[in-house]
Amino acid sequence: MDIHHIGIVVPDINAARTLLASDWEVEAEFSFMDENLLFLNKDSFIIELIEGDPTTFPFHVAYQVPNLENHMQNWIPPPSFEACGPYELKNGWKTIFYSNDYYYVEFIEKKERT
Repeated sequence: MDIHHIGIVVPDINAARTLLASDWEVEAEFSFMDENLLFLNKDSFIIELIEGDPTTFPFHVAYQVPNLENHMQNWIPPPSFEACGPYELKNGWKTIFYSNDYYYVEFIEKKERT
């Protein structure tokens, strides 16, 4: 399982975009669950900027899996974690989040490009 992206919560997504625009390529941008998301790519390393209050969950790690349904059937989360999802995002990616009071982890299946 590879890391797909690191998600970072920022208070102002446009200010962060301006800061990173010269070095990072926009991979995807959309709103999901009332949050503005911006995925930036540099040399195959992806960061996700999430506009919001960074004090609750300031960052997360998202792992890429080949098949989200299979992963959900086979992976056993720690007892304190609750599932949220799965969801299909506007760009075709499928995702599920597992969280407790302090941290969350994401698993993502990217849509195959045709």
